[in-house]
Amino acid sequence: MTIKTPKNSIFVAFFLKRVVKKPLTSLLYMEGLINWLSILYLGGVKMAVYKFGKTSFSNYIWVKGGATFSHVKEVNLEKHDRKRVRVELYEGSTLLGGSTAGAYVNWVPVNVSLIPQRKPVKIKLINLDSGTATLGNGEVYYG
Repeated sequence: MTIKTPKNSIFVAFFLKRVVKKPLTSLLYMEGLINWLSILYLGGVKMAVYKFGKTSFSNYIWVKGGATFSHVKEVNLEKHDRKRVRVELYEGSTLLGGSTAGAYVNWVPVNVSLIPQRKPVKIKLINLDSGTATLGNGEVYYG
């Protein structure tokens, strides 16, 4: 069976690569895949991505040192431990909302597209558990 995908199908490939390699955790990615398809491909929306490398934190950390992003849709976290990490969006010092990546190891998509964003937002990653949370990589899809 051949699946035809739109141009820039890297987003679909991102999930398919992980679903095929990790069949037991594929259900974790299906919601993210559906969200990405609806956000990125319906209406031909173009997205930008900011990628960050390995980081660890015991309390919280700001993505890109507190820089702002416009219209954040999703934050993907490559978790190296089972610490729960909350992703919160801030407009200045005002909390707009957030979503939590559960106690899973591997890439975890965190959909924040339903949080109303009128201005560019800062992204805060919060460790909800004791000890240190470690992320191998992360990606912010925005624009």
